[in-house]
Amino acid sequence: MFLLSSPGQRVGREDPPLSARFPLEDLFLTEMLPPEDPPDGGWGWLVVLAGFLANSLTFGVLRSFSVLFEDLVGAFQATTAQVSWVTAITLATKQFATRPVVMLGGLLSSLGTFGAAFSTSLFQLYLSLGFLTGTLLATSALSLHLMLSGALLRPLALRGDPPKLTAIFDVGLLAQRGFGAFALGTALLAAGYFTPYIHLDAYGRALGIEPYSAAFVVSLAALADALARLLAGCVADRGLLPPVYLLVVFNSLVGLTLLFLPASSSYAGLLLLAILYGASAGSFATVAFGVLPELVGVSRIVNATGLCMMSMSLGGLLGPPLSGFLRDQTGDFTASFLMGGAFVLCASLVFLALPSPSPSCRSAQQNEMPSIVGHH
Repeated sequence: MFLLSSPGQRVGREDPPLSARFPLEDLFLTEMLPPEDPPDGGWGWLVVLAGFLANSLTFGVLRSFSVLFEDLVGAFQATTAQVSWVTAITLATKQFATRPVVMLGGLLSSLGTFGAAFSTSLFQLYLSLGFLTGTLLATSALSLHLMLSGALLRPLALRGDPPKLTAIFDVGLLAQRGFGAFALGTALLAAGYFTPYIHLDAYGRALGIEPYSAAFVVSLAALADALARLLAGCVADRGLLPPVYLLVVFNSLVGLTLLFLPASSSYAGLLLLAILYGASAGSFATVAFGVLPELVGVSRIVNATGLCMMSMSLGGLLGPPLSGFLRDQTGDFTASFLMGGAFVLCASLVFLALPSPSPSCRSAQQNEMPSIVGHH
């Protein structure tokens, strides 16, 4: 541009020509140049939203099962162990992956819950989810939103060689001492982790608490879980303790809370223990997936997460039916909660054997972030 010192007089330099500032060849680019670094912000926040919705809907349905438990036992005239298989089978089929799998999983979850509303036998309930028509039809509509969450997971292509089938099923991770111990610990944890969300409402009713108040205990535990996830993330980011130590601390708190649950004989005591359980369980969940990258590196985190979900499914397939069987045999929930606490504390002992992340693994985390090109 020009600076005008007086009317009609120009002082200063001229700007470069328009063609130099905006080359014409830029108008004919057919594709975007790949960025040097992975994209940050923007669409990433929508992926975070998708993850939040997916976890809220899937685990929300699981955690609300306790409220339906006693009604299902009465509706089907079944034992506690038989109805507990519903949650066990649900846990065994939980999978986490990318866009098409999440969308398909959301559709199957919605159809399964919809069909469960019309179940007339316990076997049909195993294949779907439940019996209470109004509640489960509403849950089916909510589960359908998982498809929207999956649609937000826009795929990103990595520059380089295409992935091989062997890279998708990276079972070689199980041969690593650190990841093998972590997978075993998560399997033991899952055998007791979900026990309160199955029996907490029924346990409250057994103490003489009215149904709505007993259901509030479950809701309060879930609320404490959600808030603790945020707070635990802040604590972990400060680096006051290594993530592995935090993992052991929070997991041990989960186990101790389960052991003390049978000692609660009042509504106030049950509320307190439910809050402690929810807070410790939520804190563990946040820290657990912060430990994985330190054990396997960023490039293998997706495969490691999938294998961990599989190991948790195996533990979840064992825990709920066993806790229900103990309830049927003993006539109360004491043995069920003690069993759950014992499994969780055994997981803490396994987590104590986790190795500290090696310097090579830490340096790899800084160098393993490949350049990414978004596909539209």
